[in-house]
Amino acid sequence: RDPQGGVVNVTMFDVAGRYQRTGTYRVKGLHAFDIWASDVNGNWASAAGGFWIEDRTPPSVAATATPDPQDVFSPVAVAATVVENDAVASVWMEVRDPMGILVAEGPMALAGAEWRGSFTPNGVGVYAATVSAHDLTGNVGSTVARVLAVDRVPPQLAANAPPAVEVFTIADITAIVSDNLGPVRTTLEVWDPSGRSLGNRSFPAAMALSQEFLVLGPHAWTAYAVDGSGNGDAVSGVVQVGDSVPPVADAGP
Repeated sequence: RDPQGGVVNVTMFDVAGRYQRTGTYRVKGLHAFDIWASDVNGNWASAAGGFWIEDRTPPSVAATATPDPQDVFSPVAVAATVVENDAVASVWMEVRDPMGILVAEGPMALAGAEWRGSFTPNGVGVYAATVSAHDLTGNVGSTVARVLAVDRVPPQLAANAPPAVEVFTIADITAIVSDNLGPVRTTLEVWDPSGRSLGNRSFPAAMALSQEFLVLGPHAWTAYAVDGSGNGDAVSGVVQVGDSVPPVADAGP
């Protein structure tokens, strides 16, 4: 008798002096049995017993995280397939960032033959999505799907310099920069009319650099902005250095 009350009557077979019957059982729980035997004279005897059928096999889980790599602040889709010999109770997802910090968790939803979930990385590096499947008995199977979050968005840079200045004067070259992650290294390089570099300098926090112009002629300049992932932007211009101050003549008394 199975746990649901089903009854089956079968014949046992003599195997090397022991009577036995082998079967496959699909219903979990306590199965009770009565064994009856009779001799050639019609005498009968019986014995009762039982055995438990349990599910001790965890679900088998396979999972993917796509696309890989994915841009930071863009959703990652996690899909899992679960193979279970009985029935799946729930599928759960936990996501940890590159530092191992838990950043997302929750149940996954069954869609067709797949369990699905998603998360959005907020930094660059490898994220690990652990998918755990629980069956009705409490067995747990799990796997990990990894995805690389990258930053492919360059900084936005705007830079300005006066179009013309007087020779032997100092003028400011200013910059405004923004980035989806930051921080950004912003630098300035200026060349004199002969093409000689006057140096490559980093912008301070005020984002303004003073430049002294000592030579007549066009001075080319380029401001660069590079974020932590190596994405860059550049703005170039020219400052025309002239002399509009007339000489002072002193003929004496």
